[in-house]
Amino acid sequence: MTKIELPFCPKCELTYPSENNFCPKDGAQLIFPKDDPLVGNVLNDRYRIIQKVGEGGMGSVYKARQLSTDKIVAIKLILPSLTSDEKNVQRFMREVKVQSMLGHPNIVTLFDFCETSDRRYYFVMDFVEGKSLNEMLYDKGPLPLNNFYELACQICNGLEYAHSKGIIHRDIKSENIFIVPLNRQKIVKILDFGLAKVFDLTKEDSLALSTTGMPLGTPNYISPEQAKGELDKIGPWSDIYSLGIIFYQMLTGKLPFESSTPLGMIHKHIYDAPPPLRKIVPSLPKALESIILKCLAKNPGKRYNSVFNIENDLFYIIPELQLNPEQERVIREIAITKKIKIKSSKKIPKSLISITWLIIFLFTGLSFWFLKTYSELIFSNYFNNNKLYINLNDKPIIKSFKYPTPRREIGTHFYNYKIPYSDTGNIFIKTIPQRAQIWYKKRYLGLTPKEFGPFLPGKKSFEIKKNGFNSKIININIEAKKTIRPPSIKLRSFMGNIFINIKMSYKDVHIPIEGKIKIGNTDWKQIDLPWLEENLLCHEYIIKLKIKGYEIIDPKIQSVSVINNKTRNITFYLKPNHDEFYIPGRMYFGKRKYKEALQEFKKAIEVNPKIDEVYFWYGKTCQLLKRPDETIWAYKNFLKYSDKKTSEYKEVQNELIELQNKFSSFTQNFEIGVQNFQKEEYHKALANFNKAIEMYSEGAKAYLWRAYTFSHVNEYIKSISDFENAIEADPINPVIYFEKSKVHRKIYQLDLAIQELDKSIAINPNYADAFFERGICFFELKKYENSIKDFEVAATLSPKKFHLLYLDWLKRIYEVKEDYKKAISTLKRYIRSLPKDFMNEHDKYLLYKKEYNRIKN
Repeated sequence: MTKIELPFCPKCELTYPSENNFCPKDGAQLIFPKDDPLVGNVLNDRYRIIQKVGEGGMGSVYKARQLSTDKIVAIKLILPSLTSDEKNVQRFMREVKVQSMLGHPNIVTLFDFCETSDRRYYFVMDFVEGKSLNEMLYDKGPLPLNNFYELACQICNGLEYAHSKGIIHRDIKSENIFIVPLNRQKIVKILDFGLAKVFDLTKEDSLALSTTGMPLGTPNYISPEQAKGELDKIGPWSDIYSLGIIFYQMLTGKLPFESSTPLGMIHKHIYDAPPPLRKIVPSLPKALESIILKCLAKNPGKRYNSVFNIENDLFYIIPELQLNPEQERVIREIAITKKIKIKSSKKIPKSLISITWLIIFLFTGLSFWFLKTYSELIFSNYFNNNKLYINLNDKPIIKSFKYPTPRREIGTHFYNYKIPYSDTGNIFIKTIPQRAQIWYKKRYLGLTPKEFGPFLPGKKSFEIKKNGFNSKIININIEAKKTIRPPSIKLRSFMGNIFINIKMSYKDVHIPIEGKIKIGNTDWKQIDLPWLEENLLCHEYIIKLKIKGYEIIDPKIQSVSVINNKTRNITFYLKPNHDEFYIPGRMYFGKRKYKEALQEFKKAIEVNPKIDEVYFWYGKTCQLLKRPDETIWAYKNFLKYSDKKTSEYKEVQNELIELQNKFSSFTQNFEIGVQNFQKEEYHKALANFNKAIEMYSEGAKAYLWRAYTFSHVNEYIKSISDFENAIEADPINPVIYFEKSKVHRKIYQLDLAIQELDKSIAINPNYADAFFERGICFFELKKYENSIKDFEVAATLSPKKFHLLYLDWLKRIYEVKEDYKKAISTLKRYIRSLPKDFMNEHDKYLLYKKEYNRIKN
């Protein structure tokens, strides 16, 4: 790498003496080596760095000139801090591999990859001159429909190409979409495949690409499955969700969800439905709104399964838009290359449509008349005894009609053929009620009322069937060239009842009172047991019963015939089925989702509290979650119900003895430490907590209390370190984050305190103390509006504890803002809210007068 020590001009690309701050040639501000040592230098004698244009998590992007072709290019160079870590280098190489797989007009092209002399890798791409979609929307606001279509079709085109190559972008957002003006057109370029996932890589490679050490996606555009961290559920549908947000932003000028924190935004992506677009922009076509809302479905299965289908639906509603001829030409060219049919925007005159249909009807009628007449003439000569004899040399007849394959006999060739329509008859059957089934010789003909045929002349027998009615057999004499219309057939209905009863196979388990039932082809419905179904049509039904947590035995499915004016009793025998919860618990355990596994094991124990294997895995899960007391309880129950001869019995017995010894000494030291803390003997408390942690270092309680103690003796760094240990042991306890934030506030690290409180609120959205503490932090940062909001939430969640404090802090905020009218009004509310047993009316008046004079002065 050729190094330059003088200031460099990014416009004329020349160097000047160090006393100059501006270029004497074009007036541009010079870039000094101390500002960016790379600017002005030449990489590998091929690329001169002109200026820095951006920086991401993995590397910096520079504008550069290719010396051999004098072409302006973009270079992404890995950050120096990442070159020492082999994993980071592999991730950067993976991004190069993904980008090199793509070559499309709507995706930025990579055409070179090199390494500098100081082992810094970089790759070279086309330099995109233009604005990002985000900047365009910020400058111009929502896009008109014609401009939206021009850009949306190109975004879909590029993204569909990436998916066809087996690549998911996983970070589709308006900042990664650039709009390049070219010959009065706008060309879309998709950038930044740093978080991309490749389908056809091995499982190990896919994981390496996913764990980049940063959040997987941008919170404003992240899909629900990415927000939940479900990496195995991420696919092209994740990009389609982000694409829906971009379309929403292009048409309305704003995002579908708004939140002051990333966690709040992620929560909304998972649980909240987006506001309908037509409420914001009423003039939008309804079909376009439904396309975007389908992209934003929370369930991936309800979204579009491919970007191609989105394009297809977008192209179909082009006639509803007012596109200029150039835009419509561009979009139709894309449609032709993709073989998509576009609904024409030109309306066909109604008179022309009518004339076309008239010609079709006339042609069809004449064709039928000609064929019928001509066939009767031919059949009159060749038809005999239900067989059509044809001379094989009679070529015109064979070519005119399509007959089945000939069956050979000695001396003669003949064809089987249906009786001509002129020698058959039809039957028209009508029933009361309608839509009954008609059967003829075990063959289903259709539903009434309907005309059936053709039939050969003679007596025919038909069976009429309908659920809930007696079947009926009718005999009809068919006549040639006639349609027989017998009188309407009345069907007789009948009713009966079914009573569902429940019995348990184990006497010591309670009988459930709720379940789900399905009778015949009906939908499953929730019922209370026992249960009576009245007025069922007389018919044979299959009855299915579902009760969560129980297995149905002898029989699992019951078939019963409903009889007129009778109640049939059906008894289902149940036994507890812990497998319904135990098996999902084992699956969660295998996926290392220990909290979900623990919930399933608890449900399995509630169903059947005598299964040893459930207690075994419950104990293992609690041990991994660092919950020693629950682990001991589970292992005791395992030993109670397990066979003593098994190897697991001895293993658990030894682990239980070790755990009990540790936990008993831990409990003793911990309780003494808490007593010393309450007596304000902090140094003794620290000694006790140190011993407790030596005995059992996996629990959160001892670290939490030692952190309290350190904060009381002003050892704040040690206190924060212990809070972090407690969080590692129990990461879902909101109290730990709350207490850690108080220490940060004591040492005026208010931003860090707010971050910890955000985590606490994300775990427990009803934690009033955390909202109030965050309000105090915002007050000290002089963010009074945020402070008022948090105080209001705290007072709403816990009015007894925080209502008076909320009014007191509100009064202080108005005093600081010098809004004295509101301060005095809040003071009145505060005085009125004081309880009578706390202060009498006279004292309240004196307090009000004192505060009023203070505020006034």
